[in-house]
Amino acid sequence: MDDEKLLTSVHATLGAVSGYLSNFTGQPSHAFGVALIVLLVTANVSKYLVDGEDKGAKWWLGNGAVPFLLVWAVFSVLFYNL
Repeated sequence: MDDEKLLTSVHATLGAVSGYLSNFTGQPSHAFGVALIVLLVTANVSKYLVDGEDKGAKWWLGNGAVPFLLVWAVFSVLFYNL
């Protein structure tokens, strides 16, 4: 699997899980804190999923952080409104 697709799918999946878990925090600031913690852990783990070379911050933001935050926001709002 291509590195971009792998990183995006892992971050999007964990963004959905994080959005679901954010529902149990009770406050929006805590929910965002949960999302940031999961994002940072995912970022450190994803370094081992891609090839050994350093891709750079711009590549990681485009393929990891932005999809994570978008999916997290959608799932967080979805589960908040249920």
